[in-house]
Amino acid sequence: MNVEILSSDWIENKPLDEPKRFSLIKTDLNISGFMMGKSPCGCYAITVNPHADDFSDRLFDFIRYENSHDRQVLIFSPEYDVSSLIHNPPKIETTRPYAPLYAVHSTLLTFYEQIIKDGYLKSTARLRNEGVERKAIGFTPLGEPEDYLEYIMFAPVDGFGSGSEMVINSHLRGEACFDPESSYTPQARMYFDAKRIIADGLAVRDGVHFLKVYNKLDISKYLLLTVFEKDVPLPNDKNYWTPTSFTEAANKYFLNYIKEIYETDKERQARIYPIILSGYNPAWPDWFADEKANLERLIGKDNIARISHYGSTSVPGLTAKPTVDILLEIAETVDIEELIALMPESEYICLRKEGNSLSEHDLVMFLKGYLSDGFTDKVYHIHVRNPGDWDELYFRDYLISHPEAAAKYAELKRSLFNDYEHNRDGYTAAKGAFIKEITDKARKSL
Repeated sequence: MNVEILSSDWIENKPLDEPKRFSLIKTDLNISGFMMGKSPCGCYAITVNPHADDFSDRLFDFIRYENSHDRQVLIFSPEYDVSSLIHNPPKIETTRPYAPLYAVHSTLLTFYEQIIKDGYLKSTARLRNEGVERKAIGFTPLGEPEDYLEYIMFAPVDGFGSGSEMVINSHLRGEACFDPESSYTPQARMYFDAKRIIADGLAVRDGVHFLKVYNKLDISKYLLLTVFEKDVPLPNDKNYWTPTSFTEAANKYFLNYIKEIYETDKERQARIYPIILSGYNPAWPDWFADEKANLERLIGKDNIARISHYGSTSVPGLTAKPTVDILLEIAETVDIEELIALMPESEYICLRKEGNSLSEHDLVMFLKGYLSDGFTDKVYHIHVRNPGDWDELYFRDYLISHPEAAAKYAELKRSLFNDYEHNRDGYTAAKGAFIKEITDKARKSL
């Protein structure tokens, strides 16, 4: 590696001889992210925080890229010793665990039309060679090396804020404008499959950009979606778009699109039917009474051995999912298929054992209050079983008569919420040991 670690008394304001032969990387413990631009010494420079998680990768990406373009890298790090890193460079890895899945490249609407016609996203240098002039707005004020023009630059969806849109805003204004809250007319924000670009060996990492691609990129293989101003509503608290507000609105639109296109049925169900915890609602017993009467009407009292309200909504004062659990014990003479036929499909979703995580004791389970995009105001889980001596009722009665146990159960649920908000099966399993312990105590106390 062609690097030089500068002494702590190095003076940056002193111009370098032949600055184009050098690049500079500085460390600063007081910044987040990184900064880039032309150094007072005359060469291109970036400043990074050495405590950042990706510092080592960024440092060596910068060194490797700059060295490959015959520039010596100067390192000025008076507050952080980089010598041990320099002597133990990391192995070059194609994929990195923290690398985002998607990349962004924004462009003017007039340029976008040509990109679609050509079928390729092209670098500024490539376009100039084809006789198409493209002004590199940030090139002069940032002091970027000329070889940067040979690459197409990408940013991650969730990183560097609204940088891509600020570049386009600069084009629209005819001068560099790096104010993320300035007025802006949104253009074309293009989202690409970064994971595939990296896997196909097209990604170049320079320590500055998330990734870049040399010369041109086939959009038919890597472009996922383009978001325009017409696709997203202006935020209610804004009278005009800014690079920041359009970035946020477009990202939300794109991520929703990705969820709809690529997520599995299980992932979608976890997203739209999350775990919800709420304080005790004194109306829950009334919800149960209403649904009990409804089940008796639909199925017939003669076919029902017992209907019980159980679960957290049956324990006064207990934090709970606002879902009323009902144990419907039917006479053993009842044909389960005939019972299912009695339940209106417009109101009830029937879950059978096959492919669902039902209790081993449930014959079937009915869900009520589930819409295609979330819950209604009243939600029920109706567990259908033959008559029996069920643990769930012992657990309920113990919590009602032992407030201290109910309080511990509430605390357990709150502690699990962040990890299991979108994982119902995991949430239920994580409560299993506590439920078994209390159920065993309840049975022994009788």
